[in-house]
Amino acid sequence: MPRSLTRRVARVASLTALLIAPLAAFAQDIPRPFGNDSLVGTLANSAGYETSERDATFFAEALGSVTFALLSFTGLLFTILILYGGYRWMLARGNESEIDKAKSIIRSAIIGLIVTLASYSVWLTITYFI
Repeated sequence: MPRSLTRRVARVASLTALLIAPLAAFAQDIPRPFGNDSLVGTLANSAGYETSERDATFFAEALGSVTFALLSFTGLLFTILILYGGYRWMLARGNESEIDKAKSIIRSAIIGLIVTLASYSVWLTITYFI
């Protein structure tokens, strides 16, 4: 085996080990700050407030479903725009103004896709911690 191939295999194995190693850490689950077992939940129950999980999370679940659908649709839309820009570029046949229009469509679609993915990651972070 050549030395450069051995180094590549070692690098890939090391990177794989680094990426898989955190999966073996069985960390304790973080309790939700406003659940029924928390201090806030206990105080709310003793004060006579209803703290059932279903009533408290129904609106959040519905909003999450709508948000997921909208983000999925916009991601699909920007992916279609990227394909459309590539199609226009192929049909430009060397015409610089048509190529510039196609590049503009692709650039705008990539920026929109990045914004959509960023908002999706923020949404996932918020729904995980709330």
